[in-house]
Amino acid sequence: MKEHEDLKIMAIVTNKTQVQAYLQFSGRTEEALAFYAKALGAETITMMRFRDNPDGCGEGSPPADNVMHACFKVGETEVFATDGGCSSGAQSAGFQGFSLSISLPDGAAAERAYKALS
Repeated sequence: MKEHEDLKIMAIVTNKTQVQAYLQFSGRTEEALAFYAKALGAETITMMRFRDNPDGCGEGSPPADNVMHACFKVGETEVFATDGGCSSGAQSAGFQGFSLSISLPDGAAAERAYKALS
């Protein structure tokens, strides 16, 4: 990762194409990150709050402490997360949920993950 010294923006530099899920937790991202850390050993790679946005969101901004962007890693998979967008419509658009497919090394690990997530 590189950090731009003036703006404190984190950039992930990679030489491969990849797709990550971007999950919206409607104000509960920190809770979700803690849950996935406990249940699956997830590691938070980066987290930026709305107050850290150098461009701001203008009128109708989410609370400054809300998570604007986070990246967490489960095994080799990186997932993006947010409390929602700059407009109120992003949080009230009726987001209905998501699903994740988790590949684990063996049946025992799958059983542990299933129990932790249930």
